Amino acid sequence: MAIVAKDKSKLPRKIGDEYQVKQVKVSSQRSLTAREITLAREVFKDSIDYSKVKIINGGLLGMPNASKNAMTPFGSIHLPSEDYNATKDFGLDNTDATLKIWFIHEMTHVWQYQHGFNNARAGINTGINGGYTQRSLAYEYSLADKSKKFNEYNMEQQAEIVSHYFDATHTYQTIHNSPRLHKQNVMNLPNLRQVLSEFLVNPDNKQLVSLSRGQENYWFK
Repeated sequence: MAIVAKDKSKLPRKIGDEYQVKQVKVSSQRSLTAREITLAREVFKDSIDYSKVKIINGGLLGMPNASKNAMTPFGSIHLPSEDYNATKDFGLDNTDATLKIWFIHEMTHVWQYQHGFNNARAGINTGINGGYTQRSLAYEYSLADKSKKFNEYNMEQQAEIVSHYFDATHTYQTIHNSPRLHKQNVMNLPNLRQVLSEFLVNPDNKQLVSLSRGQENYWFK
């Protein structure tokens, strides 16, 4: 997009008291950085075509800015403008652990999309059925049932499970900005490894994407 400068006092004069109008290009999207790709490969290996993934400033009719949350319906990550401007590289060593967890959560949606899952439809269905009314409804998961497969969890639960596994195995308590979350994920690591056992061996398996289309009724859960 382009922004037209309005402060004429700072523009050079032209003949007849007219002024030049300067256009300044403002970045509205970017590719993944080399560090972000390295970070994502720790979990997804080469199961994602990273060259196709963009980090996008807002968009989607302003929904990311309204919800203050990222959205990844079509294989690229739409961030609220504030977060897009503040975070230029999720892969930097000094990036907060919770931001890296957030990045891996959204990259799980990229993984789902690139393996044939319809994230947009599932997201709309989840919203219609009340899953986003309270964050815990669509996102909360239990690993108590050892027979439950990874593809039996919904879209958001899958992303939480993968990002929590990442937290337990790739971030550190001493520098974590959410130590309670980290401790919980570390304690739950054996269960996370179990449910992700097939994914960890071969994340390129299309049979692992969620079987859910977001059609569950969350209103009374």
